[in-house]
Amino acid sequence: MQYKLLRQSHLILVARLIGLDIIITILYLFFRISITVLQLLQVSTAGFYGVSIIDIVYFIIITVAELTLGTWIVLSWANEEWEIKEGVIFHRRGIFHMKEDAYSLKQIGSTTLNQGLLGKLFNYGTIKIFSPLLKQDYYLMNIHNPREIAKTLEDEVAGTNQKHGTNIFFKKS
Repeated sequence: MQYKLLRQSHLILVARLIGLDIIITILYLFFRISITVLQLLQVSTAGFYGVSIIDIVYFIIITVAELTLGTWIVLSWANEEWEIKEGVIFHRRGIFHMKEDAYSLKQIGSTTLNQGLLGKLFNYGTIKIFSPLLKQDYYLMNIHNPREIAKTLEDEVAGTNQKHGTNIFFKKS
């Protein structure tokens, strides 16, 4: 019996935070360009070079939005985990309300590892688990060190099947 606690790769968290920062920056630039164009179209130059109350309000709104979304991204990453223990995969997730799913390794027919170029470079990937009994796929998304985890799953399935007297999984044709 092996025990593994898994999380998504740290690179996924960093990429989401950088993506949020890029989106917020684009929104801010769009606002600044719009205000500048409107100011250029005005005949009066009063307040043209100064900071207006609209700028301050917009800055506060953007800052609060970025902090809120950034906190949500970090908390959702930190509060999602997979645990492989005693022939069962537990998937826990949630910020305010924790949801837990359990998948028996007795029901696994095959596993597939998907890694893109970045996944190979930074050692993360997605493991797809197929259950022939339920005819459904389950995903361990963007986990760190997926080859080791896939090996652990195969070992757990083999051990679970031997314990229960079945050997129908991971057959080679």
